[in-house]
Amino acid sequence: MAAQGYFTTEGRWVARTEMVGLDTEGHVVEIKPSTLGVPQVLEGPVDPLEVLTLEVESVFWLKPEHASSGLIDKLKRGEVYKCPFNYAAGLESETAYLVANDAGVFALVGKPVVERWVEEGEMFVLSEGEEEIEDLDFEAL
Repeated sequence: MAAQGYFTTEGRWVARTEMVGLDTEGHVVEIKPSTLGVPQVLEGPVDPLEVLTLEVESVFWLKPEHASSGLIDKLKRGEVYKCPFNYAAGLESETAYLVANDAGVFALVGKPVVERWVEEGEMFVLSEGEEEIEDLDFEAL
């Protein structure tokens, strides 16, 4: 069951409460609190194309309790709003995009994708830390 825990080099089990997150430079990263039950300030309307750059991790069908009818109308007309979202406290935060249609109001939750485009005729070069993946030999299978 070692895969379900973290251990020191001496073999001592490390509780999750003892662990901290570190960034790429070794600095401690602060825990970002959960946003559930905490009112969030909406940003927007934002460009609807932003949603296309989102790596969607969750979709929530919302039942607004205190939303203004003006906001709901704007969402149903195609406007998109966003706010920070964390289901549970953690090291990373996500973004929720609010959208709506006749079926209801939805939150699309995830992280923006950082895309890298290579123009036609341009040489593709791997970034530092990326490995080249060799082709699979299906005949060997």
